[in-house]
Amino acid sequence: MALSNPTIRDSLFKLFEAGSTFDLDDSRTIWTKLFKKFILLASLFTPQYWVIDAIDECNKCNEFFTMLRGERPNFPLRLFLTSRHMHDIPRILRSLESSASVECVEIPKEASLDDIKLYIESHIDTLPIDNIDEREELATQILHKFGACFLWVRLVIDGLKHVYSSENIMKVLERIPEGMIPLYERTVNAMAENTLEKHIAKAVLM
Repeated sequence: MALSNPTIRDSLFKLFEAGSTFDLDDSRTIWTKLFKKFILLASLFTPQYWVIDAIDECNKCNEFFTMLRGERPNFPLRLFLTSRHMHDIPRILRSLESSASVECVEIPKEASLDDIKLYIESHIDTLPIDNIDEREELATQILHKFGACFLWVRLVIDGLKHVYSSENIMKVLERIPEGMIPLYERTVNAMAENTLEKHIAKAVLM
């Protein structure tokens, strides 16, 4: 917003000149000092679009929606949010309906699988496997094993670009890609923080 709107840019510059600092772990203070007092008060005449991806990976998504609820920016604001399935999402969206028009679009797993299949097919020829039948079999294995997670598929294909033997191909298919580890850590941490349902998570994991 600062790049395209001089009003926002000037407001942020004034904050900088005043020596304002932010504790990145204090989301409420950031919201109040930066958004409520400056950004949301800016007089803009064109709609602003905020794209917030992977709400499910936000440890404080409930807090974010609590802060957002009831705000009345001085400009037309549209939010586009994405999330994996979470049991809290319907409740959170209902809480916004009193102050905003809310539309929820659920993408079925089958639609995602079709997209992932196209991604695999478009990249399978880049792998160091000469035999066409072997490439097709590998594509089928990848889709069957990892098809529900696009990030995993992408990381697996990236890993396969650097191996040549059948043994190493199997190792790539069997291990957790390094890029997935932070995702799993965030998921486990979120489960650990949910003290009310921790016993359910523990039962599932064990």
